[in-house]
Amino acid sequence: MKGLLDLLIPVVLVFVGALVVVIVGFWAWGAWDARQARRQTAETRARFDAIVAADLHDVFPAEDC
Repeated sequence: MKGLLDLLIPVVLVFVGALVVVIVGFWAWGAWDARQARRQTAETRARFDAIVAADLHDVFPAEDC
């Protein structure tokens, strides 16, 4: 019984450690993905605003947009 317990403790510790690594990895992946989405949204919004400003300038050339 003592031999089984000596073998079981390291196996459980390795399993728990691997589980922690997986959880932290998924958290980091989600954080990175959210950052990329925010960055792309900002770039897309800036491009959209530039297009709208150019269109407004074409429609209302005398107005300062």
